[in-house]
Amino acid sequence: MNSHTVWRRAVSATVLSGVCLFAAPAALAEPPQQVDPGTRIVDSANVLGDTSQLQDEINRVASEHNITLYVVYVDRFTNPTDPGQWVQDFARNNGFGTNDAVLTVATETRQARFVANSAGPLSRSDTQEIYNENIVPALRNGNWDAAAQ
Repeated sequence: MNSHTVWRRAVSATVLSGVCLFAAPAALAEPPQQVDPGTRIVDSANVLGDTSQLQDEINRVASEHNITLYVVYVDRFTNPTDPGQWVQDFARNNGFGTNDAVLTVATETRQARFVANSAGPLSRSDTQEIYNENIVPALRNGNWDAAAQ
């Protein structure tokens, strides 16, 4: 197994750790925000509970693959309501560079985006593959356990 496959699987597993922890969402809309330095998990929807394991995985991906992954859960995307524009605004607000990636999930609408700079370690096809094969099916079926397998 080559190193490209190993880090792609590591990022995919980390993203899935966040996706498989869904619970019943509260009602809160949120615009893209700037997070405090060092914050990698934002759970405005209050669906994640204990995030220590997810944080450990995010730290491992950063250490082993030089990818800074952010996981952001909100109830709905607002200001803007378009998920693609929302994640772009989030990235801009937080000064994303080539090695940054973000999974954003709106829990009420089950909309998500997984975005990374294609000039960094994750290519556009890597992020699209992770999104299509892991995130979309979990959101579509509401079967969070299957998404983690």
